[in-house]
Amino acid sequence: MDGVQTRPKPIRILVVDDDIGDRKQVRRALQKAPFPAELVEASELKQAITECDLQPFDCAIIDYRMPSGDGLHGISMLREKWPYMAIVMLTGQGDEQVAMDAIKRGATDYLPKGTEGSLPQVVDSAIAKMRLQRKVERQREELEMFSDVLVHDLMAPTRSIQGFGRFIQNNLRDGNLEKAATNCELVISAARRMDRLIKTLHAYTQADHLPMVEPVWMEKVVQAALQNLEAEISELVATITTDAMPEVVGHEPQLIQLLQNLIGNSLKYRSEVPIKVHVTAARQGGYWRIAVQDNGMGISEGDAQRMFDPLVRLHQSRGIDGTGLGLATCRRIITRHGGEISARPRPEGGTEVYFTLPDATDASPPADPDPVHDANPRA
Repeated sequence: MDGVQTRPKPIRILVVDDDIGDRKQVRRALQKAPFPAELVEASELKQAITECDLQPFDCAIIDYRMPSGDGLHGISMLREKWPYMAIVMLTGQGDEQVAMDAIKRGATDYLPKGTEGSLPQVVDSAIAKMRLQRKVERQREELEMFSDVLVHDLMAPTRSIQGFGRFIQNNLRDGNLEKAATNCELVISAARRMDRLIKTLHAYTQADHLPMVEPVWMEKVVQAALQNLEAEISELVATITTDAMPEVVGHEPQLIQLLQNLIGNSLKYRSEVPIKVHVTAARQGGYWRIAVQDNGMGISEGDAQRMFDPLVRLHQSRGIDGTGLGLATCRRIITRHGGEISARPRPEGGTEVYFTLPDATDASPPADPDPVHDANPRA
């Protein structure tokens, strides 16, 4: 990242072993690792499960034998609840059968005690393996989602184009040029809907890639987003106001797309009152919390997180057109920037969507976009 100082994000590791001497061995080995690590120790399985419930871990290092239950059972428990956390089994048995059983139960790797010197490499490799596995799973889920979009959303304008094309053929055969011209406009309208959907799908996929980041003035980002929405803002006579905007770490084109999507949503899901949108900014530790507040239709508490899922259209029943990918794209952009995004209904009516971005004066690198502890469908 040009011009931005970065600090590696520590890897969070849970060490599960009833022997304090063995836990010290693990700690000493990881102190020599080429990556920063934060260690939490547990002396029994029940304590390990509690620690994992309280905070996320990238990797668990678990002993084969413990008073409260064997490590194989512990592996099964951890894998069931946290399917994408790396798990390394340590054992003094040196038995190949134990290693095979550990892998079958869900261990990512296996290491005999006395060889802790290679533990940093094993942990690093295990975490990389689970991140790759999660990435493959996410890609599979997205392929399924794209399949649904292609079948349902793209088929509708395709059918319209085919139908109106046949009407035009009949109009021309009957010499009804006026009706043919009307149907041509409907064909063009359907083609435009298809074009918007294809562009939206492309933007959604591109949001998964974060090019080089650098200090970015959010004032410039907001103004660029407003210029892109100028015609719509003017037509709807909307009032857009902003606080003084900070300098953050990010990729300017993606942040422009983010703000354009959020402000555009406020314009689309408007209520009967004159449209008012306000963009705020407040410092939170090493991050900035930026919010887009409106006085539109609003959302329920239950929809506040669901609205960021792909293909969710909260107001579809009101006849408002959309792909259901705009807010999903926003979440992908923010996740790639190491921030968080959420929403809530405003007590006075309308919605507030807020997100965090790293402060350029206290810059850390974006968080890993595929953290093993975030993907937890069964937790």
